[in-house]
Amino acid sequence: MKYSIKKLVPAAVALLLTVCASSCDEEKMNWYTDPELIPIDPSEVPLLLAEKISRYDALNTYASFPLGLGIDLTLYMENEKIRNIANENFDVLTVGYHMKHGAMVNGRGDLNFVPVDNFFSAIPQGISVFGHTLVWHQNQNASYLKGLIAPQVIPAPAGSNLVDITGLQDGSFGGGWNRNNNSDGITFAQGVGLGSNDDAIRLETTSASTNEWDTQLASPEIPAVEGHAYEFSFYIRSEGAGQGRLSFSGMSNNFPWLNGAALFDVSSEWTQIVYGSDKSLTASDGGTIQFLFDLGKVPGITYYIDVNTIRVIDLDAIPEEVNYVENGGFEDGDLTEWNTTNNPGAGINITDEDKFAGSHSVKMIAGSKSSEAYNLQLVTPAIILTAGKDYTFSFYVKSDQAGKGRVSFPGLDSEFPWMNWTGSGSSEAFTTSSAWQLVSVDLNNLTYKESSTSLKLSFDMGYLPDVVYYIDEIKIIEKQPAAESDVSILASGPTVIEKSDAEKKEIIGIALEKWIREMVSHYKDRVNAWDVVNEPMDDGKPSALKTGVGKTNTASDEFYWQDYLGKDYAVTAINLARQYG
Repeated sequence: MKYSIKKLVPAAVALLLTVCASSCDEEKMNWYTDPELIPIDPSEVPLLLAEKISRYDALNTYASFPLGLGIDLTLYMENEKIRNIANENFDVLTVGYHMKHGAMVNGRGDLNFVPVDNFFSAIPQGISVFGHTLVWHQNQNASYLKGLIAPQVIPAPAGSNLVDITGLQDGSFGGGWNRNNNSDGITFAQGVGLGSNDDAIRLETTSASTNEWDTQLASPEIPAVEGHAYEFSFYIRSEGAGQGRLSFSGMSNNFPWLNGAALFDVSSEWTQIVYGSDKSLTASDGGTIQFLFDLGKVPGITYYIDVNTIRVIDLDAIPEEVNYVENGGFEDGDLTEWNTTNNPGAGINITDEDKFAGSHSVKMIAGSKSSEAYNLQLVTPAIILTAGKDYTFSFYVKSDQAGKGRVSFPGLDSEFPWMNWTGSGSSEAFTTSSAWQLVSVDLNNLTYKESSTSLKLSFDMGYLPDVVYYIDEIKIIEKQPAAESDVSILASGPTVIEKSDAEKKEIIGIALEKWIREMVSHYKDRVNAWDVVNEPMDDGKPSALKTGVGKTNTASDEFYWQDYLGKDYAVTAINLARQYG
């Protein structure tokens, strides 16, 4: 008989499978206990970690003291499993960041209680909270605090200062300055000017003084152009209620009234006095003009005139500088040719609400979700400058709360440079506050991108949400070598008034009191204890306080309260916490 290979092989395979199945099935049935082995008790089987943990009581039952946990507020609120573990095992909770100054205080100094209030609502009543921390040098709203003590910037009249004040600055009264009457009562006073480091001229009237000219300081003769209008300005204060005037020589009216009165009033507050801003004072045909401080009317009064603010401006002079930014002061009242539509945020427009100089500024409002620089942008028209030359770019900026911005330069080889915006070191961006601040940088050896022949200025102000910015006096000026002249012409820059140490201490002290009062009193029913002062001592010199003085690499959220309040700042903070807690 013949068999086909195709039929034989499958039959053999089937037979083998049947035998194997029968054998394996029988093997399964032969279970037995090996007498050589020790039986295993079920309690000896290893447990999973979760099973082990579940067999313990809550952790705080093993402690004879309140057991606390530090936890991130967001993690606690958003992760139910983590929240339950925290609630079941701990008596005290403290959050790592959200109860600190930087998280609680906004750019206006107001406290946002909502996130922490929600945290307290989620905590069972049996759990208390340890407050961390009221006063530290990190995690502070440093932009807001520094803004409170930022210098005040006062714009100067447009044009160059024509009067030489070097004889007053050095205290010699040289260069044509004359103490005509009561010369002994007219002296140089160092460090008592408008700013904390500025100098002044002290004028003390005698007890017998009755006439305006009884105490008189005369300026040098100033070359003038017949028919041109001139403006005279200075800052003055007094010890006691005083009165004074400016009189003139060589003007169309040598004894003008000011604001409807022959004399201006002087008090203990610094006041700016301005004659001729309406172009009412013009030079006669004498070729020179002169002004005189007449302060002798009231006896027994001491006056102080800030030296650096004494200015004489030719209102009809041809401007010496060329600003390459068209309508950089926004005095045209519109933004024609400016790009406001790419990233307008919550609005960009011309305003007269707040301005540094003139009648207008530009107002930029960041949206509620703004987080990137480019989320709010104002871009100038194209500006044509000469490659290889040196220029100065400047503007003034302020904000309704602590803000942040940068300027990028489309068209230049380096479009997003790190620059020394405000003189405190190079960085990507500058910070802003409620005080006007000058931003000024050098654009040296101007270099365009390949195939580019112009640049634009992009004001990128979208870093922070809900901030309102005001920008004014945008300028690009070509640098010029100093010209030789027989006449001392002083640049008419802004007056920068630095706050004194005493003023800074008072301002920061008020901010500390407000912060502790509102924070501690709001949570006094839920917070059982506060970490009032954290890490006060220096790491390298434990007998000295930490300080930010001399540090050039401070983080954006660093602020050293002790640098302004002194060594007793901790005592002050603890007393405030006790008072309001």
